[in-house]
Amino acid sequence: MEERVLFWLMDAQIPGLNFEFGKADFNGNILITSRQLWSLIRGSIVRSCLIGPGIVLGKAEVLGKPVFVEERIGILIFDPTEMRLDDPTPLVNIISPEVFDPLESSTIKEIEKIIETISTQKGKVLIPEELARIKHRAALPITMGRESTLVKAQVRLVSGLDRARFVLGGKHRTIYGPLAKGLKEGKYGESALTKILKADTKKLERFTKNNVESDWNIIEQYPKITSKNDAYDQFLKEYQKVLDMIHKNEKYFIY
Repeated sequence: MEERVLFWLMDAQIPGLNFEFGKADFNGNILITSRQLWSLIRGSIVRSCLIGPGIVLGKAEVLGKPVFVEERIGILIFDPTEMRLDDPTPLVNIISPEVFDPLESSTIKEIEKIIETISTQKGKVLIPEELARIKHRAALPITMGRESTLVKAQVRLVSGLDRARFVLGGKHRTIYGPLAKGLKEGKYGESALTKILKADTKKLERFTKNNVESDWNIIEQYPKITSKNDAYDQFLKEYQKVLDMIHKNEKYFIY
């Protein structure tokens, strides 16, 4: 797999989400880093997953009153079959997630453009391509001609890094700011300090061995679960790999 980490930015509506203070309807945003969208399988159950440092930010309705929610997460699990556009309240809407690649380098492309010059001249003249010649009585003829010139130009495409800085550092600074601050302060260093957002079962639980089902298997990484702790270990290894890559390339992720 290509060594890169992406920002995944999405809207979230999760009715009846289980918080530590009880159930509440959540409405907000999720920003999480992950190398890719992973596929999980457990028996006949298939889920999608994003693994890496992230944050959940928004409001929850508790007894009819809005409560501000800000939670650090390390895993997001959801049911891909619930992502349909006709679902009025999708758990997590990632039909069209905004994906930024901070390590994407800018590229240069060469384009060709044809410039056409239309000219009008009087008298008997030689022109590259004659379009029309008009001759009036007792007057100089008027000649209209066209000349085409091929011009080559180099265009530098805007990199993922610049786009990420513009969008996350500006419009979405509210959710990106806490994530960047947590990364700077080392709050994501211990996975147990983050949580698992299980949108499929509407649970927000701590990222610990007890809260990872022992028979989950990441299809793209691990062909077989061989021990009770394999599922937790594979999640933890992937989380740590993403965290290490972020700190190794800190200037690309923390602005």
